[in-house]
Amino acid sequence: MSRQFLLNTASHFLAPVLLVGALLSMGFAQGPHQAIFLGSSTSGGADPWWLIDPFTGTLIDSGADVATNNCFGASFAHGDQQLLALSSLDDTLSVGTPPGLGMGFTLLTNFIGSPYGLAVDPWYQRYLAMVNTGSGFDLQVVDGNPNSGTYGQVIASSGPLLALGLIERWGLSPPGRIAVAVPALFNGTLAVYDTDPSSPGYMTAISTPSTSGTPGIAIGTSVAISADESMVTVALAASLETLFVRYDLLAGAWVDVDPVLPGVQHISIPLGIGHRIRLLPGSNEAIVCGAGHSSQHGWIGRLDFGVTPDQWSFTEFGVGSGQFSDANALSLSPDSAYSFIGVSGPPRGLVIDNQTGNVIHSVALPSSTGSLVSSSWRGVPGSGDLFCGPAAPNSSGQSTTLAQSDFSGPGLFHLEARQGPPLQFGYFLMSAGLEEPGLAVSQGFLCLKAPIGRYNSVAGPSLNSLGRFDASGTFQNLSGTSSVFSGFDLPAAAPSPPGGVILPGSTWAFQLWHRDQGNASNFSDALVVQFY
Repeated sequence: MSRQFLLNTASHFLAPVLLVGALLSMGFAQGPHQAIFLGSSTSGGADPWWLIDPFTGTLIDSGADVATNNCFGASFAHGDQQLLALSSLDDTLSVGTPPGLGMGFTLLTNFIGSPYGLAVDPWYQRYLAMVNTGSGFDLQVVDGNPNSGTYGQVIASSGPLLALGLIERWGLSPPGRIAVAVPALFNGTLAVYDTDPSSPGYMTAISTPSTSGTPGIAIGTSVAISADESMVTVALAASLETLFVRYDLLAGAWVDVDPVLPGVQHISIPLGIGHRIRLLPGSNEAIVCGAGHSSQHGWIGRLDFGVTPDQWSFTEFGVGSGQFSDANALSLSPDSAYSFIGVSGPPRGLVIDNQTGNVIHSVALPSSTGSLVSSSWRGVPGSGDLFCGPAAPNSSGQSTTLAQSDFSGPGLFHLEARQGPPLQFGYFLMSAGLEEPGLAVSQGFLCLKAPIGRYNSVAGPSLNSLGRFDASGTFQNLSGTSSVFSGFDLPAAAPSPPGGVILPGSTWAFQLWHRDQGNASNFSDALVVQFY
């Protein structure tokens, strides 16, 4: 039964939804517009927080608020125009605006119980938190649509789950259809929740089969789910090692990294008290960090899961440097090229290159910070969120990307395509739904859900985005529908299908289809835009 449930949840598409704002995935080069929120847990009733500029390594703002008291969850939302902060002591979810100099907090939700871990789901416009109700741990859904009459209210819940005991660490898949929780004292099983609102089993949970091969005492500290919802990775902290146990959601089985030995063997690195894991999109790697034990400093590094499970490897950053003491509060830059962690001894926020392991910036914090427990990396507000990336390489050896698109120009939005194959033609596509990793078509992947609109000559003169890549790989408009000659100025009218107009509060996904050498074709990555 569990396998059928997981196959069903992994096979259907995302439904169209109405959202407000626009999310970003544009890259570290846009640093002056980015910000990192860092939350803490310390004594007193108003724990400190900081906003850090990752481009300059300087503090933008700081403060202390009851909204950030024991802040075990934080995330930017609504086009990165707001910050959501969870307080597990005051049992609240609050909104911080503006997320920059002079930020203040407004109460949004009062939970009945202590909330742990916050997930923002832009597709279904909701926020999720695990709440200790006193009678068990309940995964609760908060309405995140500011235009809704129930905005800020709990609109769905799983009901208390007693079998796993204490639960403080859990994760939501990128498409938002599956959540997985790990017990604080790992007992060999995980709880898998159906979080797809269109599913008959919405907000029900099942337990995975039990696994062997873990220490007698192992603390579940972090959960990560792959973008295609096929794999769960859980960090388990032991005193002298950190284990990464993986569960194949489609096969309904634990991943064995050494099939020669009896039982199930898991990834183990000889570094203690692992805290966080963040998967690197478009790869089979993750960034992981931990506190170390009494004879170790904290640590951070890159974990490669390998082509086959037995080929995994781990690269520790800054070996022996002692600069990652009690590493925690891990988050990734919008393009996943950089990591941010909070460290103690002395308290600092560090920006780290994920390929070289070099510390790019070290931001000093006051000595009375307490524990640094959460962070969130804001992109450039008002651009779009990239999915299905990087796209399959084209004949130029690069992956076509829409990363430079933004809210500019005379239209609703400006679509820009770069890194394409020189002299090849193409046009833009749109849809109200997204499928990741997408359907293989010719040399690339179509990541849009039917019905798909085509901005070509059939759609009409103002909706024709036909263009051609120049020698540098920039998509040049040939239809007179770009104010800057490249890309496409998106009008309010939509091609048919789906027809109609793009309304404020709606969400649409875009991709570029283009020709390539040898009668082949390919696609860019997919850009999800939430219109104001």
